[in-house]
Amino acid sequence: MGAYVIPAFEAEATIAAIVRELLSSTPPGVATPVVVIDDGSSDRTGERAGEAGAIVLVHPKNLGKGAALETGLRWAKEQGHTVVVTLDADGQHPPLEAVRLLQHPASADSLLIGVRDLARAGAPTANRRSNAFSNIVLSGMAGTRLLDTQCGLRRYPVAQTLSLGATARGFAFEAEVVLRAARRGWPIVHVPCAVIYPQDRKTHFDSVRDPARIVARVVKTWFLVPHRRWQRRVIERAAQALGLLAILAFVTHMVIGSLARVSPPTVSIGRPARIDDGARRTVGRSSALRRQGIWEVLLRGSPAEIGFAHSTLLREEMVLTERSLLGTFEHYVPTTLARQLLLDVALFKFRDVHRGMSVARLEELAAESAAFTPDPFEAFLPTYQRFVYLNALYDISLSLEHSPLLGCTTFTVDRPGTDSGPLLARVFDFEVHDVFDRQKAVFFVAEEGQLPFASVAWPGLVGVVSGMNVAGLALVVHGARGGTFTSAGEPVVHAVRRVLGRARTTEEAFQLLLEQPAMVSHIIVAQDAQGHAARIERAPGRQATLIELGNLAVSSNHFEGPLSADPKNLRVMRETSTLARRARGDMLIRAQRGPVKPSTLAAWLRDKRAADGAELAAGDRRAIDAGIATHAVIVDTAQRTLWVSQGPHLDGDFVRYDLTEIFGREELLEPAALRPNLGPGD
Repeated sequence: MGAYVIPAFEAEATIAAIVRELLSSTPPGVATPVVVIDDGSSDRTGERAGEAGAIVLVHPKNLGKGAALETGLRWAKEQGHTVVVTLDADGQHPPLEAVRLLQHPASADSLLIGVRDLARAGAPTANRRSNAFSNIVLSGMAGTRLLDTQCGLRRYPVAQTLSLGATARGFAFEAEVVLRAARRGWPIVHVPCAVIYPQDRKTHFDSVRDPARIVARVVKTWFLVPHRRWQRRVIERAAQALGLLAILAFVTHMVIGSLARVSPPTVSIGRPARIDDGARRTVGRSSALRRQGIWEVLLRGSPAEIGFAHSTLLREEMVLTERSLLGTFEHYVPTTLARQLLLDVALFKFRDVHRGMSVARLEELAAESAAFTPDPFEAFLPTYQRFVYLNALYDISLSLEHSPLLGCTTFTVDRPGTDSGPLLARVFDFEVHDVFDRQKAVFFVAEEGQLPFASVAWPGLVGVVSGMNVAGLALVVHGARGGTFTSAGEPVVHAVRRVLGRARTTEEAFQLLLEQPAMVSHIIVAQDAQGHAARIERAPGRQATLIELGNLAVSSNHFEGPLSADPKNLRVMRETSTLARRARGDMLIRAQRGPVKPSTLAAWLRDKRAADGAELAAGDRRAIDAGIATHAVIVDTAQRTLWVSQGPHLDGDFVRYDLTEIFGREELLEPAALRPNLGPGD
């Protein structure tokens, strides 16, 4: 004789249909009762189950799935049933699969476990990971291979299961029963079964908390349950030691995942569709166009509107950028376990990175992540959380001992002596992947209540590494190293964006940077429309320093203010190319005869010689142009004109953009309006 046992909690929406289908599927003349244990539900679970024809046993309060299963098993024993088939109340297990399990030809004293294909069923990533890990750990502990230790579709031998003495009250009950049964030498039969994961599925299984409880129960049970033979005990103890280490790693992984979990703020946005008209893409009031090897992107509206438009306009390019980054990660860290370990370390170290971001930027990222669907990388990290970390990637990279961000060179010219206004020119080396060069983008951002600005970056970045606003304030970021590192503070790319949205002068920019702590040490070179050029040197826990620059100046990647004697800065000066590039820049300035024009600066940025004028081999990092630039920009702050390098690296023209005209018309201009370019021979 057999019965169906369904532990249920807050399941009024699904329980009746499950009961009815089980009863209608029972062969004629066979009395197979359906027993529902209402585990302290506050809704009408028990009532719905009873109306559908189930026998309902009620717990006055919620005791846990294990307690509900034990209640069902004890009822079955009292009624003389030899086996029970258990299934979940959320609709995950098709009732016909339970019928098939009850009729399975395996002996009545066997433990039958359903085996799900979670990937094919579309189960959440967290569930697949926790189940896979539980399978590995319990298999090691039990001394036999277990294929699906978290599946609730099972056939239990009633009297034998109760004799095991399992004591867990929650989800760990099922794992404890399997471990005790394996230790007693029970036959365990795996039966492939179908499973359903509807979009609106309601589950009470927490993919972090409950697996942690399960492995804790498994460890406890392993110590309490005696081994059958001493020879096997020696082998098992070695396996158990490895299992315990794996458990420790898993629990640590789960705890870190819980601590680092970041939930997006609630944003209310319209979802305008993307319209593709030839090369031009449009979303609401925003648009994007790729020409001359550069993405031109006009973003307008609230932070949420800008984030949604950004992701919708450039989704394919964002996917390409992320895939390239992950590919680089996998290339340098080829083993999955090592990658997960490094990811866990980073997640824990930077778990509070979002706290240094403004509400506006978090809302923008929330809308950007909401539009990024389907997300091919969600298994790696949830979309919003991943976008938060990607927007702190510059700071995280700068914190590394051998950062790829210590290769930038900037020239500032206060009084060029021509029709041009004050000038700033910089080369930005981001030696991570050439996708940042091939997919470079110029963002023209008109955020509500902020000064419009242009930023040269890549698809997906909402911050600024090189930019200028309509007031003629230009800011560029240089990597540097000094002081201490902290995972708190405002990411530098967000700090620069905040300043460009509010400041009109170099002095105002400096005062705004004092308002928020830095997350990592760096240098910001500023030039305003009045010709005030300065280096702003920042480090966590230290007062920012403003260093005035003369009429013609060059900056690289070492501190020259109070942090100049810092051991980390001295190491940068000793081990990187910062002094060589600075010396070459000084030589170019001294050798200059006549006015400095934008074309002069373009030639300096493309310079490939040593400080003494000697030719350097291609790729020599001592060159200002080492052939690795992600982008280079030249800005005329008085005329609000920006030139951006075409790829590859600095081999193409510099394309001209007029911020006054673009933001005045609120549209991307026709190609003729972008001329003249600065070619390699200009």
